[in-house]
Amino acid sequence: MSFGITVSHHSRGQGVGQQLLTHLFKLCKNELGITRIELEVPADNTGAQKLYVRNGFVAEGVKKSAAYGNGAYFDVIVMAKCLGVGHE
Repeated sequence: MSFGITVSHHSRGQGVGQQLLTHLFKLCKNELGITRIELEVPADNTGAQKLYVRNGFVAEGVKKSAAYGNGAYFDVIVMAKCLGVGHE
């Protein structure tokens, strides 16, 4: 199963990302029975990375030149969080 979360530049820093993550955690754990969430975030998106770390995500690796945008390839960081018992 795959989810995508994007917060517009105009809405960043207003708690929208936190609200989306909170809802996603509840949905995954309580309704879907998902116990591990993985994500990929652009290496230069430090704001999102800080949000994910504050919410228990841990960086697991870097995928070099794994995505393309604005005319160039860029690295993405793979992060994960366990939702199971004893992980929160």
